[in-house]
Amino acid sequence: MIKYQDVKQVIMSDDFVREPVDSICKNINNTSSKKIILSGERGSGKSMVLCNNEILGLGTNNQCISISFDAVGMNVLTPNKYFNEKFMIHYYEVIMCYKILDYIKKYYGLTYERYFKDYEILLNKYLTSIDNYIEKSVYEKIFLRKYLTTGELSAEIMGKFKSCLGLNTVTLAIDRFDWTNSKISKSQETLSKYFNIFDKVVITTDDERMLDESNRTLLKEKGYSFIDVNYGKDLEVVKEIIKRRIEKHNNNSHIAFPIENMTNQIYQSLIDKTTGNITLMFRILDETNSLLRWNKYDFDISRDINMACDEKVKKEKEFKKIGKPSRLYL
Repeated sequence: MIKYQDVKQVIMSDDFVREPVDSICKNINNTSSKKIILSGERGSGKSMVLCNNEILGLGTNNQCISISFDAVGMNVLTPNKYFNEKFMIHYYEVIMCYKILDYIKKYYGLTYERYFKDYEILLNKYLTSIDNYIEKSVYEKIFLRKYLTTGELSAEIMGKFKSCLGLNTVTLAIDRFDWTNSKISKSQETLSKYFNIFDKVVITTDDERMLDESNRTLLKEKGYSFIDVNYGKDLEVVKEIIKRRIEKHNNNSHIAFPIENMTNQIYQSLIDKTTGNITLMFRILDETNSLLRWNKYDFDISRDINMACDEKVKKEKEFKKIGKPSRLYL
C-alpha cells in the first residue's frame, strides 16, 4: 500500500527526502523572530518539519520540544457554569507540564530520574483531582483545592531543564495549533500565554486565510512571522518523494507499480490538482494501486491516476465543507 506514514516513521526511514525539510528547519532556527507560524496547504509537510526540527536539536544547545494537543472537543474546556476559565488554565498548565516532562523522560532519562521524577508525582496528584472534579462537578458542588496559573509550574520545570543540560535555547513547537479542543478560540488564547516561557515558538496552522499575504498583516504587527511550507509544489521534490515510496512498495509486492511510466505531466497534474497536498497524493496513488491490482490487464497509469485523483480531490473538498474551518485566534 502506497500510504502516507507517521511522520517520525518516515524521518527515520530511507523514504525521507531530507533536503527540503532541513532547509525549512534552518530558516526556523536562523530567523531572529521569536514567534513563527508555519503556513501551507493541508498535507504539505508542516508536521514533518516540526518533528524533524525536534530530532535535529537533540544533543545540541538549542533544542525543540514538539507537541500537539487533543483536537477532540471537551465540554470541560468550554467555560460554562461547571467549568470556568480558571479550570481551563489549570488544566492546560498540568498538561503542558506533562508534555515537557515526557520530552525530558524520552530523550534524557538519566536527567529525568535525577531531577524531574518528583514533578511527575506532583502532577499525578493534580490530574487525579481534575478527574475527580470532572466526574462529580455536574452532580454536586465541588471545588479544587488548588488552581495552577499559566507557567506556575511549567516555567520552573523549563528553567531547571535548561540549567541541568546547559542549554542556550529551547523552542516550543505546537503542531495543528488551531485544531486544539475542537478549534475553539479560548484554548488557543490560553496556550498562547505559554509562548513567553520559551525562547522561540513555532506553530502550524491550517487556517486557509493565512495562505494569502494580505491576511497576515495583523499577526505580523503582533510580532509573528510566517514561513511557508510548500515543497509539495516542487516537481523534483515530489518526484523523489513518490519514487522512494513506490520503490519501497514494489520491494514488498508481487504486483509492481509501474513507476517508470510516471511522466512529468502526471506528476505535475498531481501537484496541481492537490495544490501540493502530499498526504492526498499518497491517497490517490494508493487508490490507483488498488485499480492496478483489481485489473492489471486494463491498467492505464495516466487514465487511472486521473480517475483516482478526481475521486479523492472531490471527497477532500466535501470533507472540508462538512468540517469546521480552522481559524487562528492570536
